Amino acid sequence: MENNMKLLFLAGSLLLTGCEAPSSQLIEFETTNSPCLDAMIINMKSAMCQNIVTSISHEDEMSYHYCSDKNPEDSTWNSTRFITVSHESYYSYETMQNASSPFCEDPNLVMFIDS
Repeated sequence: MENNMKLLFLAGSLLLTGCEAPSSQLIEFETTNSPCLDAMIINMKSAMCQNIVTSISHEDEMSYHYCSDKNPEDSTWNSTRFITVSHESYYSYETMQNASSPFCEDPNLVMFIDS
């Protein structure tokens, strides 16, 4: 019985530590409360983007997100410009005419890839 408990403890310990990522692979960021935007930021930072720019256009109520590094790693995440809009703006007539299919949508925003 004691050997079974030791084996169970060892197996449980291995399972709990098996999912631990090395601290050098952890990406620190503050959540935006948007799963789409958080995923974009994490993927850009994972591809070594040091400077993610967000510019807001009040004219069309869109936000533009891109990596402004001079030599970003060869990654689609760092060479693509993303557009985010609120659901209200997305469903407005003007925005829908100029938009492609959404790349990502969550309860807070709709994300597109700028073409």
